[in-house]
Amino acid sequence: MDDISTAVITSISHGHTETLLHLGLKPDGVPDSDARVLYDSAVSLLREKKKVNLLALMVRSSGKLQNAESVKSIFSLNGTGDVPPEDVVKRVRDHFLQNEVDRLTRRASELRGDKTKEISQWLPVFAQKLQSLTIHARAYDPRPSAHRGPIVPPILFKSKMRFFNKMTEGNAGDGGGHRAGWWTVWIGESGRGKTTTGYSLGCDAIEQQRRVTFISKENQQQVASRLLLGLTHLTLNEVNSGIAKAQPLILDEHGSPLIVYDSTGNAIGEWHDEKVRQFIYQSWVEALDVYGRVYSWKYFSQMRNVISWDDPDLLIVDYIGPEDMDSKRDLKYALGAFSADCEEMAHTTKKSLHGNFQMSNQEALAYQKNPRHIVPGPYGSGAVRHSADQSFQTRIADIPDHQHYLKTKCRAGGLVEEYEAYYDKSRWIYTDLPERLPL
Repeated sequence: MDDISTAVITSISHGHTETLLHLGLKPDGVPDSDARVLYDSAVSLLREKKKVNLLALMVRSSGKLQNAESVKSIFSLNGTGDVPPEDVVKRVRDHFLQNEVDRLTRRASELRGDKTKEISQWLPVFAQKLQSLTIHARAYDPRPSAHRGPIVPPILFKSKMRFFNKMTEGNAGDGGGHRAGWWTVWIGESGRGKTTTGYSLGCDAIEQQRRVTFISKENQQQVASRLLLGLTHLTLNEVNSGIAKAQPLILDEHGSPLIVYDSTGNAIGEWHDEKVRQFIYQSWVEALDVYGRVYSWKYFSQMRNVISWDDPDLLIVDYIGPEDMDSKRDLKYALGAFSADCEEMAHTTKKSLHGNFQMSNQEALAYQKNPRHIVPGPYGSGAVRHSADQSFQTRIADIPDHQHYLKTKCRAGGLVEEYEAYYDKSRWIYTDLPERLPL
């Protein structure tokens, strides 16, 4: 067995499976098939909260190993190992990249010799595969270590939405953004912007190559489609079908065809072109596969496990209502206890957690009448807002295509404040308000 695969099995034998998972190790990068099977088995046991030892691994991978004795011999070695898990993951990633680059360049050489006249057809496909490889390789990058700091935790990353940075800055003087170890509560009646806010935050994270995980009551495919609609700028029909269509010529402010550029500033092509639009769509599908995860609502009670499995920067739970609480407990107490658990979870894992809460009809009516009316907490549970690091109430603004937020609490300091965002009807997400044109 090669050294890299041996190092992976050694890390598993020394109890580092969860660390390898958090660092983003993917089985397809491990050279040896037995090592891949063993890692898959170890992750499966970890997610089931079972012990990861030699006996359990042998039972789980029974009939799948080509050389079980070789695996057992690695487990029998003494010592703790000289290669830390971080280095193991880096070696796997580098090996994966080297092999993939070699494979693609060989194929490019073959096409260059056999299909010279068709280069305009296969070169864009080849370029797309290289970009896809670059995106997937980032999944192996180690995550930043947990921060130990003051009561106002640091900014994990800045939002591309200026209104969100303002909403989260408080008196911290750091410009605001997505904070590490921060529990944010969003309270509003149904259809008043909580879910759309979640999709806006999700797109914001993925656009910056940050990991976001959704636990949602909406269909998993629907969540993915909503994110793709916000990310790609394509039409709803294109996103639903997965097939881009040529559009009428789109001109920029200078009257020239609108050009699309990649993140490094290189021109991809004219935005109305079908191939360019399909390339953009596929690129974001790849990015969503790497940086986005969607769980059905049955994982609502396993939030801590989900964080352990995916190591997301943002975890968005949409949405929490009375029906999700234990019917044997008082509703106010149950909601408050759940929020307190989320607060503790955010602070210990150093993740940015967002929870969307429904409010009662009576609370919604009072908020509709007065946009500055503060709801103590969903269904009278003031403990929800009490446990939150930050809380917002959501409602549709009086101005068309505007969203209204009322900040009712922020541990970074600041007063009760109102904010507004713009609803992009083509992307179904919130953005910064358009700049006013000069009179």
